[in-house]
Amino acid sequence: MNRSDNLEVLIRETENILKKRLNPQGARNTYRTYRLHCVSFIKWIAENHECTTLAEARAYVAPWLQSRAKLSKNTRMVDASALAKLYGEARQCFLLDSPYIQSPSPNTLRLFCMSTGLVGHELVHLKKNCLVRFNHQYFIRLEMPGELRMVPVVDNREAVTRIIDGCSTEPLWTALPDRFDYEAARNHYIVRLYKRLARPVHSLVENEQYRLHSTADILDKRALFGVAQSTGIYDYRALARKIGRLPELNRTKS
Repeated sequence: MNRSDNLEVLIRETENILKKRLNPQGARNTYRTYRLHCVSFIKWIAENHECTTLAEARAYVAPWLQSRAKLSKNTRMVDASALAKLYGEARQCFLLDSPYIQSPSPNTLRLFCMSTGLVGHELVHLKKNCLVRFNHQYFIRLEMPGELRMVPVVDNREAVTRIIDGCSTEPLWTALPDRFDYEAARNHYIVRLYKRLARPVHSLVENEQYRLHSTADILDKRALFGVAQSTGIYDYRALARKIGRLPELNRTKS
């Protein structure tokens, strides 16, 4: 999907949400105003980020608001009201000078993402009670529209617990650092989780083995499925490539 098509899709999604939450007939001026401000946000997203849904775009609200910091206070208040209606959150979450704005440092975010594999559009859905302990293991309960995942915490359990306990807002973070490398952190998590779940290759029968294309490397199908469930990435070929090409994985060949 090219940038123009992506922009149209996001605008249609925006209009549909605003029409459901506002009555365009009874609140015509409000709908037009909110649509104008939301479309400004969507155009900025299309120019600067490769988001295909509003849920993904939520992670970049704070940088957009910061880019408009020199505009009048009234304009910024309408920005906040429009985004609050679009995302179904309190207006305070979209005011940069509000105590409701809470953002992690890059180092905190890196540690958290390497330990959970979560990325920007998922992080904005985390709540204060998202950390769950079950059978001596720690999980992040991730609830998004149409999706519920229990994400294992693979490393730094105490640090992840402190990070969540230290957040005073819900969602945990209402703003995220711009230009953060979520892909690198998730790749690290994928390998660490796979290594935790994988059985010795020599113990696997043939139908339990997943072979990478053009290599003799063998992966454990059950462990690969576990990684897919935890990350929401069900493209097994893509997952296997991530695992197979990263040097920190001690692979076994047939």
